[in-house]
Parts: sequence; structure tokens; C-alpha cells
Amino acid sequence: MEIHPPFVLASASPRRVHLLQAHGYAFETLPANVKEVAGIHLSPQDVVLQNAQLKARMVSNLRPHQIVIGADTVVSFRGTTYGKPRNFEDAERMLAELNSFEH
Repeated sequence: MEIHPPFVLASASPRRVHLLQAHGYAFETLPANVKEVAGIHLSPQDVVLQNAQLKARMVSNLRPHQIVIGADTVVSFRGTTYGKPRNFEDAERMLAELNSFEH
């Protein structure tokens, strides 16, 4: 019988991996391959919650006897929600927009 760590992180995020490792957790990383939801009809909170649930459900089908952590992140600022950038140029555009707001 194969022994798995206590829980599974359904994410490929280096930052999430680092945070859990820095706090001494033993876990398996198994990124979920799901089509994430997005849309203007959803609040940023709903987008994050639905995406985290999609990821956790997908991975829990692969590891049904383990605890699975699904997570998602969006940036929402002054009524604009920023998802994952499509490419480097898109990331630069997003950062420029966020930096252009007055403090």
C-alpha cells in the first residue's frame, strides 16, 4: 500500500507551495487541470470560491481518501478584477494599470 502525505495541494502555485513548506507541512502537490470560471456576472469572491472548489473536486477524485486543498487568487481593485495574465505583455499592462492609480 502506498503511503501519501496527510493532504494534497491542488495547485501548481510556487507561492502556495513555499508558504506550506515554510510552515513545516508535509503535502503532495497535484495541480488540477480544470477550466477556470471567470465572468463579469460573478463577484471576485464567487470566482475564487468556484475555482478553488473546481480544483479541489478534480483532485479529490484522484485522491478520494485524502484531504485536498483547492485555492485560487484574483486581484480586484476599484471595481476592476484582474485574472491571470495571458502573457508577459498582459502582465505588464495589468501592473501598469494598478500602478497608475493615485494613492
